[in-house]
Amino acid sequence: MKKFFSAVVNYFKDWNWFELLFVFTFEIAFIVLGIIFKQTAFSIIYSITILLCAFLLTKGKWYAYIFGLIGISCYVYLSFTQHYWGEAVWHLCLTIPMYITSLCTWKKNQLKKVVKQRKISKLEWCLFLLGSAIVCVCLYFILNAVNTPQALTSSCALMFSGMANYLAMRRSDFSFVAYCFDDIFVIVLWIIPVIKGDIALLNVAITMFGFLINDIYGVINWSRIKKEQTKELQNQEMAIKESDDKIEDSK
Repeated sequence: MKKFFSAVVNYFKDWNWFELLFVFTFEIAFIVLGIIFKQTAFSIIYSITILLCAFLLTKGKWYAYIFGLIGISCYVYLSFTQHYWGEAVWHLCLTIPMYITSLCTWKKNQLKKVVKQRKISKLEWCLFLLGSAIVCVCLYFILNAVNTPQALTSSCALMFSGMANYLAMRRSDFSFVAYCFDDIFVIVLWIIPVIKGDIALLNVAITMFGFLINDIYGVINWSRIKKEQTKELQNQEMAIKESDDKIEDSK
């Protein structure tokens, strides 16, 4: 038992006060609200796991995607119940496979127990942005044709969700910028049913506000991580160069 508590304390030692307060406040709030408003298990589990996933992503932890897979599966089910066909099919067919891919990619590319960030080329950016715009337009016409509620909002949310997940899979710090835009559209998407009286979805709506706070923090934290990793890689390159110079001198 003593080793267990020691391991827990050791794990949280690099968390600052904001991180601890943010995670525990929202997680406790989800449980309490779930009990008070008699919300479904899927709603509560989704809120707890997906926010934990989002937060751990801001810290660059590969195992965040394990929680993400649980949470996004619940989100797919909740989307089906609200007839948000675009959200449900998109996350089932695209987000879940991307989460699995990202989990493997992040685990393989670590630098001091944090995912190693990478830079995306200009060509990839151009193709990526063009493709995202085309997908958004196509999604709108498809969702509108099948009478999906809030078709335009849903299309924009899906586009930014896809952009964010792709950039995260590619280990780009710009992923959190895309996540912030996604959060804004998704907040609108889920707050409307709550306003109309569907209190069972209150946890989902609150989760989205939590996401926005989390992802703004992600932009800030990944910028810090990027600076630290750049410095670390420069030190490694200098060490390799000095080692090579010594070998040359010895010859």
